[in-house]
Amino acid sequence: MAQRFCGSFLAAPASRRGARVLLVCVMALVVPGCGSSTADPSCKGANCAPNASTPPDTVAMPNQPASETAGSAPATAPPGMTPPEGMSAPLPLADPGLMAPATPLAPLGTPVKADAPALLDLVVKFYGAQRSGDGANWLLAAGQAADPTRGASCHLNDGESMQLDLSGGWYDAGDHVKVTLSIAYASYVMLKAFDAFPEAFGDRNSQRYTGAPNGVPDVLDEARYATDYLVKAHISDTQLVGMVGNAQNDHRQWVSCLDQEALPVMQGGRPRPVNLQANADIAGITAASLAIMARLYRPFDAALADSYQSHALSIYQIGKNNQRGSNPGLYGQSGTAWMDEMLAGAAELYRLTNDSAYLADALVFNSGVENHGWAPNYSQSADFSRHSLYLAGAADAISDYWRLDVESYEAKVSSNEYTAGFVYIDEWASLRYAAGAAFSAALYAQVTGDTTARELAVSQLNYIAGDNGYARSFVVGYGSDSPQHPHHRNSDTLGVLLSGALVGGPTQRVYNQGTGATAIQITAPGYEDRVDDYVGNEVALDYNAGLVGLAAFGVQQQRAATPAP
Repeated sequence: MAQRFCGSFLAAPASRRGARVLLVCVMALVVPGCGSSTADPSCKGANCAPNASTPPDTVAMPNQPASETAGSAPATAPPGMTPPEGMSAPLPLADPGLMAPATPLAPLGTPVKADAPALLDLVVKFYGAQRSGDGANWLLAAGQAADPTRGASCHLNDGESMQLDLSGGWYDAGDHVKVTLSIAYASYVMLKAFDAFPEAFGDRNSQRYTGAPNGVPDVLDEARYATDYLVKAHISDTQLVGMVGNAQNDHRQWVSCLDQEALPVMQGGRPRPVNLQANADIAGITAASLAIMARLYRPFDAALADSYQSHALSIYQIGKNNQRGSNPGLYGQSGTAWMDEMLAGAAELYRLTNDSAYLADALVFNSGVENHGWAPNYSQSADFSRHSLYLAGAADAISDYWRLDVESYEAKVSSNEYTAGFVYIDEWASLRYAAGAAFSAALYAQVTGDTTARELAVSQLNYIAGDNGYARSFVVGYGSDSPQHPHHRNSDTLGVLLSGALVGGPTQRVYNQGTGATAIQITAPGYEDRVDDYVGNEVALDYNAGLVGLAAFGVQQQRAATPAP
């Protein structure tokens, strides 16, 4: 939900949500209200959708633009509203006893047709293929098994330019940059999935994929790889890393992370730059991820949970002290776009600490966001925070806004010949929005019993898993006729299938990189399984995040529909 930085595409190959608005970040024009009816008419693509933002990949293989994009809708504070400091808000009577998981929703309508447990395992494990550093990245390990001369870890020296250890974390998309906003968002949404449907998740492996359970649900193992990095990114009481790597340099090369490190700096090699621009948007969602992890991980490691809590509290204050958006090189946000992330931080800290000051903040931010009119993605997390507030006793304060957005998703189910049957918000990674909207609908149905929202969630899960006009799954390695050629550098160059990745999905029109005689068609209406299509066939952290929650909902629904022996 943010007004983004809209700028010209660079005439070079790119990838995923457009050549990651990184280039757009560097040379963009700040266009207030980008995506609105008064936006700059030259603003094109997801970058310019309401609250859209910088996309993932940008440049380097045939048909790769310099700025792919996607985002979220703008939020405008009510007239006369001032952010939390010094402002009071009516507090609901919060009963700590309400701060518990909601009752599972009984399946009363359309059945879940997907093999939800198998799908859930795959979409969670996808994150292991995005691991940077010494993280037992399973995709790199498979590449090494096929060619023992190759390594199995990358970017162990991130942070060296500042004499910091910033190794670890997740690569953002089909590239090798690490963006704190998307890492924090994806881990937060995964943890919300576990928060809402804990019984859906199993313990089948260790964090390093040794083949044996380790006593911790696999989804927490994957999320921990992110939250441990977020702790590293908190380099002082007043500073948080916004991004590691340079997207423009990175996107110019179509190489594995292993080969990238040997390249010159201007081609993505060492030392990789570290950007310290991290204001309320990045700080808010990072605090939310660490706060919910502190609460959920406590049964497994109380000392680590204490550490997460300490960092969450401190990082939240960075956001309070810097109430504006950030632009660290990708996914820049301006105006009041930061409010949904601070809403997330405040909501999760309230559930963690039961300190009413965080509830007061959350209610102010909630009023600033209102009904955002977009859909969950890396730059819009309000729906998930509202689920937490609902459980914390603030249902009356947040339910109308959330309801309006869920109803808007229902109204946006497409009837277009290319996209019929799913919630179509934007062409760039269309199914990322459908998955996020559907997970929100599942959560809304869980706490309210709304059967229409439940039907929406089931329909979107079934669509993604293969019940669609294409008769194919849109998750790599799952179901019938699944994608085999996602726009992903490590997968393509190492020849390892990126199982579990949700691809961008169908579009309604031709999307070109460039104009005139030099224009290159990136995607056509519909869907094609092409590695060079960064609009419809790239993958990313936030694409899978909503699907983790949606698949977990599917598992719960199928189990509830099966009579106990």
